[in-house]
Amino acid sequence: FTITPNTGYYVDSVIVNGVRVDSTTSYTFTNVTANHTIRAVFAINQFTITASAGPNGTISPSGIVNVSYGGSQRFTITPNTGYYVDSVIVNGVRVDSTTSYTFTNVTANHTIRAVFAINQYTITSSAGPNGTISPSGIVNVSYGGSQQFTITPNTGYYVDSVIVNGVRVDSTTSYTFTNVTANHTIRAVFAINRYTITATAGANGTITPFGPIPVSFGDTLSFTITPNTGYRIDSVFVNGVYIGAPSSYTFENITSNNTIFAKFAILQYTITATAGLNGTITPSGLVQVNHGASQNFRIRPNTGYRVDSIFVNGVFAGNDTSYTFTNVTSNQTIHSTFAPRILTITIQTNPVGRRFIVDGVIYDSTTTFNWTAAETHTISTDSIQYGVTGTRFVWNSWTNGSGLTSIVAPLVNTTYTANFTTQHYLTMQANPGGSVTPPSGWFNRGTTVTITANPDSLYEFDIWSGIGSGSYSGRDNPRTITINGAINQTANFIRLPVQIRIGTNITGLTFRYNGVDYTTTQTRTVMPGTSHSISTISPQPGPTNTRYVWQNWSDGGAISHTIIPNSDSSFIANFLTQYYLTVTSNGNGTVIPTTSWQDSGRVLQIKAIPNTGYAFRGWVGSGSGSYTGMLDSTYIQILNPITQTATFTLDTMIISASAGANGRIIPSGNVKVPYGSSQTFTITPDSTYKISDVVVNGVSVGPKTSHTFTNVTSNQSIVASFTRTGYTITATAGANGTITPFGPIPVSFGDTLSFTITPNTGYRIDSV
Repeated sequence: FTITPNTGYYVDSVIVNGVRVDSTTSYTFTNVTANHTIRAVFAINQFTITASAGPNGTISPSGIVNVSYGGSQRFTITPNTGYYVDSVIVNGVRVDSTTSYTFTNVTANHTIRAVFAINQYTITSSAGPNGTISPSGIVNVSYGGSQQFTITPNTGYYVDSVIVNGVRVDSTTSYTFTNVTANHTIRAVFAINRYTITATAGANGTITPFGPIPVSFGDTLSFTITPNTGYRIDSVFVNGVYIGAPSSYTFENITSNNTIFAKFAILQYTITATAGLNGTITPSGLVQVNHGASQNFRIRPNTGYRVDSIFVNGVFAGNDTSYTFTNVTSNQTIHSTFAPRILTITIQTNPVGRRFIVDGVIYDSTTTFNWTAAETHTISTDSIQYGVTGTRFVWNSWTNGSGLTSIVAPLVNTTYTANFTTQHYLTMQANPGGSVTPPSGWFNRGTTVTITANPDSLYEFDIWSGIGSGSYSGRDNPRTITINGAINQTANFIRLPVQIRIGTNITGLTFRYNGVDYTTTQTRTVMPGTSHSISTISPQPGPTNTRYVWQNWSDGGAISHTIIPNSDSSFIANFLTQYYLTVTSNGNGTVIPTTSWQDSGRVLQIKAIPNTGYAFRGWVGSGSGSYTGMLDSTYIQILNPITQTATFTLDTMIISASAGANGRIIPSGNVKVPYGSSQTFTITPDSTYKISDVVVNGVSVGPKTSHTFTNVTSNQSIVASFTRTGYTITATAGANGTITPFGPIPVSFGDTLSFTITPNTGYRIDSV
């Protein structure tokens, strides 16, 4: 007997005389001496589909799935939040990205794998005048990722405000978007710097002028340093840096806050701190340290380098990133050296499998190299690489590289990725009666493309016919398709009347169609080639201090013109919203700009300029986007009607008045004087002292007992000094004796002087 299973089945068992024998495709009865029975039983073949998913998504069902011969099995592919389906790989071959896939008429084992990729968003960054923001322009950020922006004002300016998604945040030099799940915008605005010089002195001496002194960018300011009797100027520190022991110091062209500190008397030692190439030591140079004190040094290698050695007084002292001298009792030296790091560099392509070239060698898979930091290498790839028919890969960018061929010199462990964009060819055709857009060409895989059938005059679109995965056959026009493979789209047209739509881009504004005024959009069915008149008026009023100004008709026509439609058309009068900006002052100053109408959304600078002798005291603003603050120049954004008023008051000048020991000047200290007024100072010496000199603005005017400043229009200074008054003792003697010392003898206040009186021989002292 021959036993034959049908296609897709196998022999499950052979039963002879009720007893199962080995499954076989034949059975022979021999030496038959009785009746027998034989029965064949069959079962369907089973196959397996192995389903798996990469990170950030799932496939269901998953694992090994059993399917009967000729059966079907559907798989559902679900990306995690923030991710999308990048590719589906069936039996090792990539198919169109999709969220489901069905095996039909299964006759063999199969595999299916889903791969996912993260969503990308954009952050648009920009900066106003006088500074930069980095990175700038459109920055791509992955879902849930972070992006830091560094905001750098130009010299003499500072960050006035940072505007994120249209909302002002705290002024800062950096801003980080975290957990990005949508597109964002960031804009930096800058203003000119104001500074303070803080002057202080240690015990046993003075610095003049003293305290926090306000200055503007680019000013000059001088200081006089005077030790008390019995002390010396030990050291002067400008911004924390030792500059020696001068008796005066001048800050010129001031571009930042500064400090000056004078110290007197105590002995100090010098630690000479130096660093080799590719790193720094802080502090560095000649560092002054008090006797018995400690001094810490921070050693920092540049990016891509490490600390190689530290030498203290010429002796190796390790390779840590800091070193501390304790109980310093003599001059010292410290020197650090640095060596390059060995980096791990990975070079790859996205998607994988594209070829790239490193230092002239071709690779077609991800490769890791060990390079010395800062060593230069050349990486490159092909600008276009072709795949299956209708598919190509176009080089987009090198991550961390600058061009198709890049010279790189990494300083840290780095991955360089050659990013390629997958493209498919879209063929666009039109039957008689119209045209299609876009034209035929290559498009990025996954790109959403809007295909539009454009009927000729007197024609109307009828239906699309499409060939290829993702193509469209139907009457939607325009129609969005997704490019997941090569596609052919053909548009078909029929001749019909046309429909026109007339309106304004802002609801409720007036326009005229064929002599009749309307405030709502009008739709009309008309014959092709007929004439119609459309017009509007400009400007048109809105709410208080708001108006709408006509910009253009969507067809490019004049404010009043004739249209002759040959196809379905829209004629929209586009208006721009304007708000009234009122900029005034309280007198004693001027403002820029003047009161005017401004376009909605415009960012512009307002300035307050005081008259001579007056000072700007702040802005008062009303309306969203207005500014209330002390900056005389700032930026505002026009989002509604705004009123800005600048306030000015009479300026105040400072006369710094001081007196040396043994006398006084009244008034003294920093004396405030209204701009243009006068101020008299009285100088009085102590008992037994006299005025030695009066110095006005650094120039001697002699030993005056008073001085008057008239028409004060700038800061001034006056300093009085005093000396002790002298005396004379006149010693004389009559005949026949002497007095020693003799004659007019000069002495000072409080001195002691002794005299010896001696009679000649034979005489006595009669009287003194």
